[in-house]
Amino acid sequence: MPKPPFILTRYLGKDLTIRWIIGESKNYPIRPISYELLELSLRFARALFPNARRIVCVSQLKLGYNRIEVIADRQQAECLHISEMVSTIPDVLINSDIHHQFWKYLPLRTSRTGFDLVFDHQLLLWRIPTAIANWLQNGGIVSIGDNTMTDDQRHLGIYKARVDRIKPGLALNDALIGFGIGCTSLPLSINDLGLITDEHDSNGWMTYNFAAFQGAKHLIPVRTIPYLSERSSNTRNLIASSDGIYCVNHFNGNSRLYQNHHEEKLKDLIAYIEYLLNY
Repeated sequence: MPKPPFILTRYLGKDLTIRWIIGESKNYPIRPISYELLELSLRFARALFPNARRIVCVSQLKLGYNRIEVIADRQQAECLHISEMVSTIPDVLINSDIHHQFWKYLPLRTSRTGFDLVFDHQLLLWRIPTAIANWLQNGGIVSIGDNTMTDDQRHLGIYKARVDRIKPGLALNDALIGFGIGCTSLPLSINDLGLITDEHDSNGWMTYNFAAFQGAKHLIPVRTIPYLSERSSNTRNLIASSDGIYCVNHFNGNSRLYQNHHEEKLKDLIAYIEYLLNY
């Protein structure tokens, strides 16, 4: 293979905790590919952050817990149920049939003196994005986002008007969110949630908190994340031009596009990332 298009760097600090969130809801059962993506995400993060504490956090899951435990053990990570992470879970989260991501904020922090990164289980990293490197130096909050999306793409649920009063046009993808030094609480507490009305309420809630937060804020621009589709011509060119992050959850698990993406594009992506990490 050709020489990698960048020099791989690793973060060796022991003050970082990475949590992966995995679970299911009534209308969104977990799919077999989720286990594969979780293990890939763990493997790549383990290579980039070898000394970090790694936790797979399971929210609601009827079947498959033992399989997740095996994956976590294989990748030297802990596997904990959400009930082992917090003493109280708000009833609004337990009783909601709406697919939401509020689980990733329970707890908000695992340590008040270090750094917490929270990943969706479909998130793949093959190098440390610039925004995360800056966050590890300066603290505050880090996420994916910018102001390039249309209103239909922003997915803010009931929080859109509140976000736009503070930061018009801001959109986050909370597939990655990090809380560092200087961030021990958020303007809106998860314990004060009202009724969850939309599957995008959790993303809107976090977008508002990001906009209203008074400390250091770091964003991985959406435009730096490669979008592999049936029209994508060269996986490696996309990797070379990106900032080291790819999120698979833009794809519908039942669609032909997702299946083609997984069978063709994703396998090529995985093989090349493994080469980069082992170069």
